[in-house]
Formats: sequence, C-alpha cells, structure tokens
Amino acid sequence: MGYVLRVRLASFFAGAATASFAGLYLLYKDFKVAHDAISQQVLIKILKKKNALFKLNFAVKTHSI
Repeated sequence: MGYVLRVRLASFFAGAATASFAGLYLLYKDFKVAHDAISQQVLIKILKKKNALFKLNFAVKTHSI
C-alpha cells in the first residue's frame, strides 16, 4: 500500500510541476506581449512629439529670417 501511495504522490507532484511550468510560461508570454505593446505605444508618442518639435523649430527658423 505504501508503494501505491508513493507513486500516486509522485504522479501528483509531477502533474503539479508541469501545470506550474505551463502557467508560468503563459504568464511570461502574456507579459512579453503586453510589454511590447506598451513599448510600441511609447515609441509612437515619442516620435510624434519629436516630429512636432522639429516642425515648431523649423517654423521658428523660417519666420525669424
């Protein structure tokens, strides 16, 4: 009886470890997708601000001459 219990316990922990690994992998992938999306949004905002500053700088230079 002790052997069967030991095998069942080992099987349970192997399944729990596999499920834990799968869950952590899915969380990692979700985090990576979210991080990439936020990084892309920030980059777009930075590029828009940079473009606006260049336009403003160009407008100031052309009107001051």
